[in-house]
Amino acid sequence: MSGKGEKKEVDIHVGPSHTRTKRVMCPGVRKVDHNPVNAQLAEWKDRFTVRVHKEEGWFEVTRHDADAGWGQPLVLRAKVRHHGGYEQQAEQKAPQWTKLEGSACCIGTDRQGHTICCDAAHATFEKKLEDPKWTKAEGICRHVARGADGATWTTTPDEKICRKEKDKWVQRPGAAVQVYVGSEQEVVCISHSGNIFKWDGNNFKALPGTFKNASIAHDGTFYAIDNAGAIHKWQGGAWAKVPGTATFVAVADKDHVFIIDPSGQVQQSNDGGASWKPLPPGPQKFLAAAPGHLYAINASNQISYIKI
Repeated sequence: MSGKGEKKEVDIHVGPSHTRTKRVMCPGVRKVDHNPVNAQLAEWKDRFTVRVHKEEGWFEVTRHDADAGWGQPLVLRAKVRHHGGYEQQAEQKAPQWTKLEGSACCIGTDRQGHTICCDAAHATFEKKLEDPKWTKAEGICRHVARGADGATWTTTPDEKICRKEKDKWVQRPGAAVQVYVGSEQEVVCISHSGNIFKWDGNNFKALPGTFKNASIAHDGTFYAIDNAGAIHKWQGGAWAKVPGTATFVAVADKDHVFIIDPSGQVQQSNDGGASWKPLPPGPQKFLAAAPGHLYAINASNQISYIKI
């Protein structure tokens, strides 16, 4: 491209009759014919956004809807040319759930996608993202969780709480049936009666409310589901309800919150729980999330994975 550093407006027309125009800035671009792109947008209707990379001179139109899977959109990318026109790149299809070998009752993952799970017999297994098979690990667990930084905790069938330190499980104070981990510093657990506790570095401190499921991320984002299915977010030292109902919640970070709705479908929120959009279909009962990764377990204890 000529005109280094020069910025000119490019019209990207949207809608079949060009009734709306998205004006963006690209360097060194004088005229671009977007008719084929416009035809694609007409098919996609109103469910898209436009993004422009000014330095490299390309624009990208992203479709967001249930068919594509919110957060896993279809993308139409085009590279503008100096003398008009564009070079359309391959449309990127939304990834679907990938079934993994083995079965589990619960699972935890870190930011590399390295997982730990336990099965119906309380046996523990671990697997790196790139490994095809699970490896038997030490420990008997009832519920296991792993944080983004690899911090790993478990509860045992007799409700002991343990943290993995190097290759050994070390018991910590308290009793619980579930534990959820965002990082070494962000750990919560739920007792047999539904009481919820947060780790303060030495002990688990009680928080208000009773819940059937919770999740905490490495950045401290913290959600819980009560017995009626209401979704709660911890903010300002108290619980605040957010829209929707769910049977399960998993949090990767503040911008990536996942629930299982009453029908068993996975929904995602990118706006702090204000709204929810479906991911690719597939009824699930358990989720584990970390930045970039989401694992799910269905009613048959089959494990699935999707990159987020």
